[in-house]
Amino acid sequence: MADEEQSSARLLEEVAALRQWITVLETSEAAHQRAEEALQASEQRYRLLLDAANDAVLVFPPTAEGMPGTFIEVNAAACQRLGYTKEEFLHLSILDILPPEKLSDVSPVMQKLFTERHLVFETVHVAKDGRQIPVEVSSHLFDFNGQPTVFSLARDISARKELEQHRADFLAMLTHDIRNPVGVILGYTEVLLEEAHERNVKGAQNFLERLKSNAQTIHSLVTNYLDLSQIEAGGLTLTKKPLALDSMLRRVGQQYEIETRRRRITLKLRLQEALPLVAGDALALERVFANLLNNALKFTPRMGRITISAVAQGDEVMVSVTDTGLGMAPEEIPLVFQRYRRAIASWSQEGVGLGLFIVRTFIEAHGGRVEVESTLGRGSRFMVFLPVASADEPR
Repeated sequence: MADEEQSSARLLEEVAALRQWITVLETSEAAHQRAEEALQASEQRYRLLLDAANDAVLVFPPTAEGMPGTFIEVNAAACQRLGYTKEEFLHLSILDILPPEKLSDVSPVMQKLFTERHLVFETVHVAKDGRQIPVEVSSHLFDFNGQPTVFSLARDISARKELEQHRADFLAMLTHDIRNPVGVILGYTEVLLEEAHERNVKGAQNFLERLKSNAQTIHSLVTNYLDLSQIEAGGLTLTKKPLALDSMLRRVGQQYEIETRRRRITLKLRLQEALPLVAGDALALERVFANLLNNALKFTPRMGRITISAVAQGDEVMVSVTDTGLGMAPEEIPLVFQRYRRAIASWSQEGVGLGLFIVRTFIEAHGGRVEVESTLGRGSRFMVFLPVASADEPR
C-alpha cells in the first residue's frame, strides 16, 4: 500500500512538472508570437517611412575593395525617379547609375566616407531611359549586423541647377555688356592721361588718374563676375601654351603703375633670370596676377611696399606677391579663398570677395596651388606654384 502511495505521489509530481513545462512553452510561444508581430509592425512602419520619403534612399554594403556593393534596399522614390523596379534595383550598384565621367569620383568618395563616416556631395544619376538627374547625396556609413553599410539619401536638385544656370547666363550677359563700355572708358582715359602728362597739366592728371583707377576697379569687378559665371556653369576652358612669366608679370605691374604712384606705394619686381616657361593660359594667368596685385593694393597703406617675385623651385615656378598691408588674423587665413569671403579688415575696401576665389580656381585648373602667409598688421604673402612646361608641350 505504501508503494502505491509513493508511486501515485511521484506521478502527481511528474504531472505537475509537465503542466509547468506546458505553461512555460505556451508562454514562450506567445512571447515569440508577440515578438514576431512587433517585428512585422516595425518593418511595416520602416517601409512606410522609407516609401513616404521624397528623396531616393539607396542602401548598400561596401565590397572588400572598398567600392559600392549591390543595393540591399531602395525606396519607392528611387524606383520612380530612375525607372527601375525594386527587383531590378537589387541587382545593380551605384556604378550602374552613374555617367562614365563620374565613375572616377567613386573611389575617392568612398575613401573619404570611410574616414569621416558622413559625407554630403553632388553628383549625377542616370535613369533607365538615359536621363541624367543632378542630385545632392548625403551618405552615412554605419554598422548593420556587424557589417559596414552605406545609407544614402539622394535629393533631385534639377530645379536648383536650372536656376543657377539661368543666373549664370544672365550674369555673363550683364557683365559682358558692362565690361565693353568700361574698357572703352579706360582706353580714352589713358589717351587723355598721356596728353595731360605731355602738357604737364597737374590738375587734369590727378583727375584722370582717379578716373582711371575707378574705371579699373569696375572693370576688375565685372571681369571677376564674368569669370565666376563661367566657373559656375562649368564652362571654364583653358588653352595652355608655354609662357614666359617674367614678361607677363612686368606687363601686369605696368598696368598698375599709375595707381601705385598715386597711392605712393613702392612696387618692386624681383624676377629670376632665365626663368623656366610654364604651361598656361595667358589670359587666365594674367587675371590671376592682376587679382593678386589688385588685392595687395587694396590693403597696403600709403608709403607701403609691394614686391612681386618669381623663382624656379625644382619642377615648379613660384610667383609671390608680398605686401606691407593690413594682414589677416590666423583664423581668417583658411577661409580667404572662399567665394564672397572677405577679411574683417577689408570691410571698408571695395570688392565683393571674388578675386582670390578666382585665383585659386584658375591656378588649380593649371595643376598648381596657392598658399598664403599673413600676420595681422604686418602684411601678407600670396604664393602661386605652377608646373614647369614639359619639353613636348605644344607651342
